[in-house]
Amino acid sequence: MSSEWARTYLNFLGVDQAEADLPTLRRLARAQVDRVLFENVTSILRRNAAAEPLVPPLNASEVLDRWVAGRSGGVCFEVTYMFGRLLREIGFNAYPILAEISFPGSHMAVVVELDGTRFMLDAGNGAPFDAPIPLDEISEVRAHGLAYRFRPDNGAFFQDRWINGGWQTFVHYTLEPASAEAREAAYQRHHTRGSSWVVDELRLVRSSDNGVRSLRGSQLTSFVGSEKWVEQIEGRDAVARAAAEIFGMPRLPVLAALEVLGDNPA
Repeated sequence: MSSEWARTYLNFLGVDQAEADLPTLRRLARAQVDRVLFENVTSILRRNAAAEPLVPPLNASEVLDRWVAGRSGGVCFEVTYMFGRLLREIGFNAYPILAEISFPGSHMAVVVELDGTRFMLDAGNGAPFDAPIPLDEISEVRAHGLAYRFRPDNGAFFQDRWINGGWQTFVHYTLEPASAEAREAAYQRHHTRGSSWVVDELRLVRSSDNGVRSLRGSQLTSFVGSEKWVEQIEGRDAVARAAAEIFGMPRLPVLAALEVLGDNPA
């Protein structure tokens, strides 16, 4: 691996040695979720800065520079684009896939084929998915009172969430490699006002060993241990302080995004 971009990325993740093997994949999955905040401040400002109707494509060097500087995180399309490229540069057989949450292609993840086994990396879901997810078996992820189930079904793959005492299907993954055209269409649709939440309301999620915290507009929800509590954060300055103190992103331009959203941050 000779790419300076990849070496900078690995240094940012705190991974000093990277081979195309399962232990490395596990370290990278954990580090990606730990280091890159799930946030759509960047998307809101990208939409606002671009002429309608299209926003510019992602630039891997620019995204990494912002991550290293603590000025941004990302949602699924940034994470899939960046993480997938890093895995391929290390030597993994990795490719992007699309999934359906709100509309076909509304979510993206990465599939890795390793020693005859396929794994999914869904680090841009705003959930504590910090390990490779096997695609040929049913598996569960549980953290801080939250529960998720992944299951194959007739060539497709699903994510269920434990809600109100039962499993509810949340994501339908399409496991074939996604074309560049399909990914671009989904990326642009996410930046179309009224088509998804990505440019219409503020969201931040931080998953760590200490808990999962989610900010949606002015509502802060915390999951720590087996406890859950909800708080209302009053005022734009208080929301910005929460981004700095609770989500660890003092340089994230939250106030600029709130200014774009106006009186309807949620």
